[in-house]
Amino acid sequence: MKDGVLTYVRSILPLLSEHYNITLIVPKLPNLKKESFKDVETIFAPTFPIELGGYRLAFPNLSSVNAIRNSDVVLVNDLAPLGAISLFITRFLKKSTIFFCHHDENILLMEAFKLRQIRLLPHNLILKVIDKIVAMFYNRTDLILFATQRYDAKLKRLNVEDKKKKFIPFSVDSKMFSSGNRQTIRQEYGIPEDAKIILYLGRMSYEKNVETIIQSMPEILSKNKDTWFIFVGGGPRINNYKALSKSLCKDRYKFIGEVEWEDVPDILSMADIFVHPSIHESQSFSVMEAMAAGLPVIVPAENGTAFTYLEDEKNCLFLSNPQDVNELVDKINILIKNKKIRKILGANARKKLSEFTWGAHFKKLQSEIDLLIEFGAPIKGNRSRRAKARRYAVLGSVVLFIYVLAKGFRNVF
Repeated sequence: MKDGVLTYVRSILPLLSEHYNITLIVPKLPNLKKESFKDVETIFAPTFPIELGGYRLAFPNLSSVNAIRNSDVVLVNDLAPLGAISLFITRFLKKSTIFFCHHDENILLMEAFKLRQIRLLPHNLILKVIDKIVAMFYNRTDLILFATQRYDAKLKRLNVEDKKKKFIPFSVDSKMFSSGNRQTIRQEYGIPEDAKIILYLGRMSYEKNVETIIQSMPEILSKNKDTWFIFVGGGPRINNYKALSKSLCKDRYKFIGEVEWEDVPDILSMADIFVHPSIHESQSFSVMEAMAAGLPVIVPAENGTAFTYLEDEKNCLFLSNPQDVNELVDKINILIKNKKIRKILGANARKKLSEFTWGAHFKKLQSEIDLLIEFGAPIKGNRSRRAKARRYAVLGSVVLFIYVLAKGFRNVF
């Protein structure tokens, strides 16, 4: 899948494989071949032809179990459900485990299972149950890595012990995104050379809040005749977004669909403004890549300065409410009408992102891996914790079972 986890794995694997023997366990997806990950032993976990929130369900097989048994350290990048089951296996086999926090599971699960439509239980109770289940899995790990301020807040919400947490910021290959063929790529997609392009690049899913961008289009396009909106990416809601756009605007927007990672620098080079009003995360890889390309970006506000590279009105513009269409319109208009502000924000963004290199990221990750290899995992768990874990798992299963009965399997999947 073309998402942030793939970007991370693809970026860090070459560095890891120089120092360690790597086995990669990934879902078996259409058109995915072993050659996709060079110089790395790859195990394809079986998947079911069912998608939840745009993701297929994958489960460990015997080869996965053997790989975990023969490992020194297991690095898990996602819970649902391949990583979650693998954490039970690592616990049973007493293997050292690192979990890298990439998602806010309650947002993803609310969308995947359409839990917002439940009338039997209040949403805040559902979210608390999800948090309890997620915390159960996190407690099965020896170390939890996080890269952004939002995920630090999430780990605090889950009451993760401070000694288990480690901040390792994500990185970007600034050189890769510092160039692109602006004129050629505009010609390829039929965009006028002198047009101002507002770009969204990422998954077409609920948590990315693309509908707010689309709802801003009528006012922006009516007052700025030389402006276009370009949407790049695929996902479970792309048809909904196309239909919404068609109902609001006649022209001057395009949905390009998924593109290869190698083509992203060209895509970014044709843009003038990058918009990312996600309710899930401000510091996504797509934002980092846009900033490395020297684009002014509009992103959800961060509530502190400890774990962020974003600085409002210095290298980006903040949205206090990413779902407020009027606020987004105002911020886009500021950038459309003022080329000087666009240049200042873009230059500062590129300079800031040049500080975040994969080499620096790898050194921090390597030190944590080597500590676990040298000293091993601490004694894990106790009966009381396991009893709590079972209760949370049972409670979560009951909630989902009630929902399935209420809505029917067809509506769930």
